[in-house]
Order: sequence, then C-alpha cells, then structure tokens
Amino acid sequence: MRRLVLTLIVIVLLVLALMVGFLNEGLITVNYLLAQATIRVSTFITIVLGGGIVIGLALLLPAYLRVRMQLASLRQKHNQAESSS
Repeated sequence: MRRLVLTLIVIVLLVLALMVGFLNEGLITVNYLLAQATIRVSTFITIVLGGGIVIGLALLLPAYLRVRMQLASLRQKHNQAESSS
C-alpha cells in the first residue's frame, strides 16, 4: 500500500513538472564561467533539477552502501548465533 501511494505521488509530481515545463516557453540568458547561452526556462529548470538529483544521489550513496553492509554483517552474525544455539 505504501509503495502504491509513493508511486502515485511521483506520477503526480512528474505530471505537474511537465505542465510547468510546457508553460515556461520564455527564453533566458545563462552566463557560465567562460560562455553564455540562451535557453528556454523549462530546459534550464530540467538541467538544474537533474543536476541536483545527481549530486544528492552521489552524496547519499556512500552512506546507503555503508548501512547496507552493516545490515548484511549483522544478519550474518545473527544467523551464526542462531545456528550455534
């Protein structure tokens, strides 16, 4: 049930993002360190959001992997303790 609710929330957010993207057809000028580009607002929002997601996942992945390894170690110790008793 929880997975269904989360899936529905994600779908609603994606639909809202598409709607906002279609409404933002204006052009903006983005100044980089060495260059400048004129792009649509929706494209800029997509690039920034995608970059934020990638950076967030890159920062959270090591902690997630560490916790998963600790969980596997504890399960192994638990199984050994159960089999010895």
